[in-house]
Amino acid sequence: MLPLTMVVSILILSLIIHSIFLLDSERHFYQSAHAVFQLRQLRENAFSELGRAVKEKTLPEKGSFHYDGTGTVTFTVVSDGAEKVINLLLKSSDRSQTDQVVFDPETARITRWQEAILP
Repeated sequence: MLPLTMVVSILILSLIIHSIFLLDSERHFYQSAHAVFQLRQLRENAFSELGRAVKEKTLPEKGSFHYDGTGTVTFTVVSDGAEKVINLLLKSSDRSQTDQVVFDPETARITRWQEAILP
C-alpha cells in the first residue's frame, strides 16, 4: 500500500509543479505581448504627431511626447535635408526601444522606418 501511495503522491506533485510552470510561462508571454503592444501604440501615436508637425513645418530639432498611462517618446531630428531623418526613443512602463523614421518633407509621409535600432 505504501508504494502505491508514494507513486500517486509523486504524480499529483508533478502535475502541480507542471501547472505552476505553465502558469508562469503564460504570465511571461502576456507581459511580453503587452509591452510590445504598448511600444507599437507609442510608435503609431508619435508617427501621427510627427507627420502633422512635418506637414505644418513646425517640427523642432528635439522634443518629446508624453502619453498618460502608456509612456514617453523622445525624438531628435538627425538630418533635415531632402528627407527628415528622426530618431525616436520609445519608453513604456517596462521597456524602451530606439527607432528611426524618415519623412518626405513635401508630402509629410513616412518613406521608411526601422524599429529597434541600436542607440
